[in-house]
Amino acid sequence: MKSLATFLFCAIAASFSSPGQAISSLRCESDLAIVNRDSKASILRKCGEPFYTESFCVPIASDSDTPVYLVPNMPFYPLVACRLFEDWYYNPGSGELVAIMRFEGGANVLRSIRFGDRVP
Repeated sequence: MKSLATFLFCAIAASFSSPGQAISSLRCESDLAIVNRDSKASILRKCGEPFYTESFCVPIASDSDTPVYLVPNMPFYPLVACRLFEDWYYNPGSGELVAIMRFEGGANVLRSIRFGDRVP
């Protein structure tokens, strides 16, 4: 009976860890990376260097109270207010899902963790 309960728990947990699913923590080696707690330096110490990083800005309304960054939209065009995002990609190994850690608004704190495609 105990093994049936364990199997059901694992099956339910696996259904929640599909690609694109956001989570609040991720195991890196023997430590946890925790959303809204760990800094970039802490993530580097716990998880190492990401295999890929990506930074981008999403335009926002100028009357918003969120931090904005003024970046040139195109040459000879006015500056556009946007929200800065930085994604760090981690490869956990063959057969596993790529982990994507996001930092928002120029913050030094981890804001979300989600999963991408399976590593071949």
